[in-house]
Amino acid sequence: MIMNKRYVKVFVLYALCNVIPQLLTRSFKVKKSLHQILLGYTLFALGLKYMTYLKMDKK
Repeated sequence: MIMNKRYVKVFVLYALCNVIPQLLTRSFKVKKSLHQILLGYTLFALGLKYMTYLKMDKK
């Protein structure tokens, strides 16, 4: 399954927004960060899909 380019860009930005502060505070742990990024992005993507669904339903 190929992801929409928009979702890939948002994923990269989301990952950067999570990793950069962790690197600056030296609290970066790969396993923990990966779980947080994947869970957070999954919730974000589901919310985005749901909001798109609601927007299309109103038309």
